Amino acid sequence: MPDRDRSMNVIHLSDLHLRLDDAASEAAQESLMDCLQRNGPWDADLIAVTGDVLDSADMPEEAAVDLVTAWCQRLWRALGREVPLILVPGNHDRRTNGMLSPQSDRLFAALKVALRGRPVWVGGCAQPLLAEVLPDDFAGVLPCQLCIYDSTFLGRGLFSAGGTMRAEDLLQMADLLRRQRRPDDDRPVLLLMHHHLVPTAVTDTERVKEGDASVLINTLRSTLAHVVAHGESEELFMTAFGAGT
Repeated sequence: MPDRDRSMNVIHLSDLHLRLDDAASEAAQESLMDCLQRNGPWDADLIAVTGDVLDSADMPEEAAVDLVTAWCQRLWRALGREVPLILVPGNHDRRTNGMLSPQSDRLFAALKVALRGRPVWVGGCAQPLLAEVLPDDFAGVLPCQLCIYDSTFLGRGLFSAGGTMRAEDLLQMADLLRRQRRPDDDRPVLLLMHHHLVPTAVTDTERVKEGDASVLINTLRSTLAHVVAHGESEELFMTAFGAGT
């Protein structure tokens, strides 16, 4: 049985927003890899990337697979070994620019196939279930159980940044945990998901910076601020459209 009292080191990354042939995206990833390499060695048990791995779901499947596979290789080189890696989908992995078009599962489905056989768990591919409980042997002997919740799912609709939190999925996750656990297993659960469940004081009060977007987008935001609650704030604006709820 895993030792509940031993320490566990997790490298938590999120919102990579990988893009094709984009200098800003490449510079950000280069900075990340350089930071990891310079500050190593890392005694990491697990790497968790919790959503928005890609910037937009309109990317061709082959290009998305090549981009993410190359990123994984760069990450492992920076760390010096193949640390078990979990990829969780975000709304940008599901919809064009994170908000437009119906939900698409094709990119993460392609990643699931392409990364099979590597120490990578690609989440969000268990539909109709949105919750997953990872097998205990995925990342070796850990002092916790690993769960994923796909917070991007939208049954219908063409415009949203959010997803659904369904009671049936939480019950399913509880049942899967119960089946895997021995009666004396009191390990905590590490739940990985993209959208945060409650507003946070740090991110949810930041106002939109006009210089960060085009004139058209800024005009749209300022107009929507009169229609949508907190339309002039970054995360609260997204919360009004379903993200983070």
